Amino acid sequence: QRLASVFIAEANFSKSGRMSPGVVTKITGSELDEELTDSSTPLLLDVYATWCGPCKMMEPQMAAAARSLGQRVRMAKMDSDEEADMSTRLKVGGLP
Repeated sequence: QRLASVFIAEANFSKSGRMSPGVVTKITGSELDEELTDSSTPLLLDVYATWCGPCKMMEPQMAAAARSLGQRVRMAKMDSDEEADMSTRLKVGGLP
C-alpha cells in the first residue's frame, strides 16, 4: 500500500507528467504552460542557455535544492534559445 501511495503521489506531482520529485527537469514552453495551470505545488523555473557559464555553475545547486525540497517544489529548467517565444513571454531580459 505504501508503494502504491508513493506511485500515486509521483503521478500527481506534475500536470505534464514529465516532472518528478527531487529532480530538475528540462521542459519545453508548452510543458511549462501546462505546469502553470497547476498551482498546488510551487514551481521554480531556471531559464538558462547552454553557452552561459554562470548558468552552468548553478546546475549543481539546483540539483541539490531539488533533492532537498523533494515533493514540496517542482524544479524545472528551460533553454532560452530553444524556447525563445516562451522566454519572451516571461520577459527574460538577459542571462544569468
